[in-house]
Amino acid sequence: GSSLVSVSMSVYKLAWGFCKFHAIPADGYSFDAWYTNPACTSGKQTGSTYQTDDTGSNRTDQYYAKFTPNKYTVTFDPQGGSVGTTTSKVTFDAEYGAGTGGWPTPTRPDYTFVGWYTYGGTKIESSTIYKQTQNQTLYAHWEQNYTIRFNGNGSTSGSMSNMSMTHGTAKSLTTNAFTRQYT
Repeated sequence: GSSLVSVSMSVYKLAWGFCKFHAIPADGYSFDAWYTNPACTSGKQTGSTYQTDDTGSNRTDQYYAKFTPNKYTVTFDPQGGSVGTTTSKVTFDAEYGAGTGGWPTPTRPDYTFVGWYTYGGTKIESSTIYKQTQNQTLYAHWEQNYTIRFNGNGSTSGSMSNMSMTHGTAKSLTTNAFTRQYT
């Protein structure tokens, strides 16, 4: 898709001649073309030199720059896990998750995926708007899971199922279900 970017524009007065235009650069965008209407939907001008259609000396023609957002590659580093999609083409000023590779969820045995983070530690959601003007790598963050196995230690009856725990998350232990008969 294309977007309009708010940039300062000059109005060029053309009188019986030619005028050369220069696009005003916008970070994250590439110049598309000059248009004769503010919405940049008609009157596309090609080339870099334009001639007015009117030979009157009082006419002022206005041209509007249209910029198209650039696409960048986001690489997903699963940090010891597995991920089906390792790259995605993301459009500047659009959501990360709208990229060509979607928003992958990695897996890793005995770990819970926490999210994708920049090298600097900023969490990026699929709905975060891409504002980088270069390619980027995102890194998976994980929390380790633990299994607690209960041992009756000489019990004569009862059993207890294992419990799964996530590092840093408090959880009450299951009530003891073992018994021991003394004689």
